[in-house]
Amino acid sequence: MAEKYFAELEGLWRQNKKTSPMRGYLKPPYPSWLRRPKSLRGPDLVRELLRLGAVTGDRRFKDVLAALGEHHIVDANFNFLPWEMPFLARERADFERETCETVHVLKTRHGASLRNAWP
Repeated sequence: MAEKYFAELEGLWRQNKKTSPMRGYLKPPYPSWLRRPKSLRGPDLVRELLRLGAVTGDRRFKDVLAALGEHHIVDANFNFLPWEMPFLARERADFERETCETVHVLKTRHGASLRNAWP
């Protein structure tokens, strides 16, 4: 029973493939900029967004690329940069500042050596 169902589906698929309006529109080999990569890694993802923006003309793809660049998430070669969420970066900077202030106070007011003052 399943074989008959799959045979009917395959027949419909072959018929639709022959009458498709896209038949013969773009035949392999496609230009390199039009080919989709087999796997998407960081730089491939950004290049894919760039390709999709060029192919579709959709402004949203270009906006994504602009946002990635503005927030220093990717560099000029589309490699992802080490990135912290802004609130985590502020917390880390505040912690480092407070640590330095504490060491300074221990050194100046209490006469502790740098070795003993540093946590």
